[in-house]
Amino acid sequence: YNKGSLRSVYHIRHVDVQRLKALGSTESINHQKPDASTNVNRTIDIMVSHDWPRGIAHHGDTSQLLQRKPFFREEVESNTLGNPASEMLLHELR
Repeated sequence: YNKGSLRSVYHIRHVDVQRLKALGSTESINHQKPDASTNVNRTIDIMVSHDWPRGIAHHGDTSQLLQRKPFFREEVESNTLGNPASEMLLHELR
């Protein structure tokens, strides 16, 4: 990997996001329109990820974060720190 591609190595794949989104929905086992006999409710109680969701800096002590990690400042200010897919999953699977 080079410096430019290294960052993308840490991001989760789109297919993984879709699988996790599916766990938060009620749908039939065979992915067709649900009916009473095949309805399955799949929920997530705990999710662990190495990926920070986008906007994470605004859910804690932002000034302390920037004191420790000043190189995050530009990303915090432009709301590009963190993964947008992880942010979406947090909101959808809540």
